[in-house]
Amino acid sequence: MDYNSIPFRNKDIDKFKGRFGNGDPVNKTMSAINATESNPPLITRGRAKAARDMRKDVTPLQNEDGSQSTHVMAGGEGGSKKHKYTVNPTVFPNKGGKTWTDLREDPWGAYKESNKRGETFGFKSEKKAEKFGMGSWKKGQAGREAMQNYKDAKKNNELYTQSVSAKKQGKDKKIKSTLQKKK
Repeated sequence: MDYNSIPFRNKDIDKFKGRFGNGDPVNKTMSAINATESNPPLITRGRAKAARDMRKDVTPLQNEDGSQSTHVMAGGEGGSKKHKYTVNPTVFPNKGGKTWTDLREDPWGAYKESNKRGETFGFKSEKKAEKFGMGSWKKGQAGREAMQNYKDAKKNNELYTQSVSAKKQGKDKKIKSTLQKKK
């Protein structure tokens, strides 16, 4: 019996959809596409290696100040329920780095483009996401410099996790959890 052809919805049957039934590859592909649209795939394991490898063979972007970039990370909220915080590149290579799409001024556009390319990283912790965005994934001297920049920013209270809005958000969460316990 093909359970996918039953005209009513049953959560017990739906959770097995695509695992059993007629094995129709079109139905499996469509369910994968629908899942991707609602929850974009996040890189949640081996993030540092994935970040280093994703642009290993591209010509770096030449910045106006003379430096070179391959990622220029940005972060925010909006991942899955489990991995709430995301970090994504804001510059994207075309044709192996011959040309670049620079979306630093358009964070939402950069987020959408990184989802299309499968380059969005998911984190459970806001601080880990922030460190990753600052360059904790880099190796060698570049990684040490990135972590020194993170420490300096932390010392100068320049990080988002130290901002008034982040602290207020944390207080709101504590208040909500306290109220829920009293009920």
